[in-house]
Amino acid sequence: MQDRVTLIRKLLADARTPDLPRIRRKQGPLGTARRKALMQHARLTASLYSLQAHLDAFVYNAGAEAITSLDLDQLEQLVGRLEHLGAALDAACDPPGGPPAR
Repeated sequence: MQDRVTLIRKLLADARTPDLPRIRRKQGPLGTARRKALMQHARLTASLYSLQAHLDAFVYNAGAEAITSLDLDQLEQLVGRLEHLGAALDAACDPPGGPPAR
C-alpha cells in the first residue's frame, strides 16, 4: 500500500506544470486588446454619428467580410476616418459667428 502511495505522489509531482505568470496565460496573441478597443471605438463612433454606411463601405473596400477581418493598421485607418468625419459633422453644427455647439 505504501509503495502505491509513493508511486502516485511521484507521478503527481512529475505531472505538475511549471507555474507561469497569470497574465501570460490570459493575454493571448499580441495586439488582441488593441484590436478589440479599435473595433469598439469604430462601432461606437459610427453609431454616435450615424456613420454605419461609411464603416461598411470601408470594410467592403478593404476586401474584408466584416470589421473583425481587418488587420490592426486598417482598423487604425478606419477609426481615424470615422473620427475625422465625426469632427466635420460637429463643426457643421456650429452656429456661424458663435461658440461651438458642443
